[in-house]
Amino acid sequence: MDCLEELFEPAQYTVLSRRQTEVLRCIWDGLPSKSICEKLGMTRKTLEFHRGNLMRNWRCDNIMQVIRLALRQGLLEV
Repeated sequence: MDCLEELFEPAQYTVLSRRQTEVLRCIWDGLPSKSICEKLGMTRKTLEFHRGNLMRNWRCDNIMQVIRLALRQGLLEV
């Protein structure tokens, strides 16, 4: 069961750190990994760490599920 099939109250989701929010917004903006790393001043390994934490914390199988969930939670705007 993926993160979108489960019904959780918003309070049950892990609150994002400032850095996770920045990474999420960059992904949403369509930036490739290299550009995200340059923009945020991080290594590729650090980016993958944040991306992995987003998926693990919200029990998602891929980053697109994280994006969809963030949209549903009002953390991103279309």
